[in-house]
Amino acid sequence: MKGFAERAREDMERAEVEVSRAQEIYAKAEEVIAWLEERSAEAKMYVKDIEEMKRVVKAAAGELSQVRAGAGDPEGIKEVLKKYPALKEYTEELYERAMRGEVTDEDTLSDLVNALFYAGEMEKDLDIANILVEKYPSHPINHIYKHNVLFSLGRYDEALGAAEEALALDPTFVRGYVSKAHTFMAMGLPGESLRVAKKALELNPDNAEAYQTVALIYQDIGSPEEALAAADRAVALQPDLQAAHVTRSYVLSKLRRAEEALAAADKAIALDPDRWTGYVAKGLALNSLGRYEEALAYADKAAEMPPPNNVGPLHLRTICLKAIGKYEEALAAVNKAIASNPRFSGTYVIRAGAYALLGKREEMLADLAKALEVWPPEAETLRKEVKEGGPWRGPALGAGGDFDAYQNDPGFRRLIFPEEFEGENKAK
Repeated sequence: MKGFAERAREDMERAEVEVSRAQEIYAKAEEVIAWLEERSAEAKMYVKDIEEMKRVVKAAAGELSQVRAGAGDPEGIKEVLKKYPALKEYTEELYERAMRGEVTDEDTLSDLVNALFYAGEMEKDLDIANILVEKYPSHPINHIYKHNVLFSLGRYDEALGAAEEALALDPTFVRGYVSKAHTFMAMGLPGESLRVAKKALELNPDNAEAYQTVALIYQDIGSPEEALAAADRAVALQPDLQAAHVTRSYVLSKLRRAEEALAAADKAIALDPDRWTGYVAKGLALNSLGRYEEALAYADKAAEMPPPNNVGPLHLRTICLKAIGKYEEALAAVNKAIASNPRFSGTYVIRAGAYALLGKREEMLADLAKALEVWPPEAETLRKEVKEGGPWRGPALGAGGDFDAYQNDPGFRRLIFPEEFEGENKAK
C-alpha cells in the first residue's frame, strides 16, 4: 500500500496538470473575449455608419423631392447637393450594401431609389427598385418607383407593366393612372392616354397632375384650347407644378401667343432649372417668334440634361435646324429621336418635313405613311399639322411650310387629303 506522502505527491501532480489546463483554457478564453470585444466595436461602428448614411440619404432625398415639386429654392438640386457633400459617397455605399442584402428596410430603399434617380444613375436605380418591389410587393407606390425608372430608361412596355401592377393592388390609386397615361403618351397612344387620365380625374377631380396630363394629351392631339384650359386648371390647383407651366408654354406657342408662351417657359425654368422640359418650351416659344438661333441654343442646353438622346430636345433641334436651312443636320437630329423612341408618330412627320426640304420625295412619303400607321386615331391631327406646313412650322409661326413643294403631288395628296379620293376608292 502507498503511503500518505506518496498519494499526496500524486494528487499534487494531477492538480498541477489541471491547473496547467485551466491556465490554457483561460488564456484561450481571453483571446475569444478580446476577439468578441473587437467585433462588437466594429459592429457598433458599422451600425453607426450605416445609420448616418441612411439619415443623410433620407434627408437629401426628401429635400430633392420638394425641389422637384417646385416647393424649394429655384436653385434646387445644386443647393441640396452642396448641403450634403457626402451624399454621392453614401449613396454609392448604400447601393453596394443593398446589393449585398445588408440594407433591407423599405424606407431606406425608397430613399435610395430617389437619390439614385436624381443622380442620374438609372441602371443602379433599377437594381434597387427591383429589390424594393421584390421585398415589398404589396405597396403600390413601390411599383410606381420602378415605373419611373423604366420610363426614364425608355423601356415603356415594362414601365406600363409596373404601373398596371400598382393599379392591380389599388384600383383607386390616382398616381398609378397618371403614370400609366404618361406611358401611353410616350408609346404614341394619345387616345388610351386620355382615357386613363380622365379616369384619374374621376377618382380625384382636384388632382393637378391629372389635369396636367390631360393638357399634355390635348396638346398632342391638336386641341390647343382644351389643352390650355386643362393646364390653367392644373396651375390653379398647384401653382408650383413645373410640368403644367411647360405645357401652358407649348400650347400658347401653338395658339400664336408667343410672348405669353415665353413667360410660361421662364416660370417653368425658375421652378426647376435642372429639368430639360422648361428649356425646350422656351426654345419652341423663341422658334415661334422667328428667333431660331436662340431657340437652337436652348435645344442644345436641354440636350445636355438627362436622359441622353431625349426626344424633346432632339425635336426642337430638328425644327430649328430646318428653319435656318441646315437640313442634313436636322435629319441627323431627328434620326436620333426616332432611334430613341420609334413609336412616336409626330417624329415621323418632323422627319418627313426634313426629307421634303431635301427633295427626297419617296422617303418623305414613306415617313408620312409611317406616321399615319403608328397610331391611326391620331391621323387627322397629323394631317392637320402637315396641311399647316409641319409641326411648329406653319406660316403663323413665322416660317414657310415644309411641304410647300408637294402640294400638287398625287402621292402626297392621297395621304394628306384622302377625302379627294373617296369616289375613286368606292369605285374600286
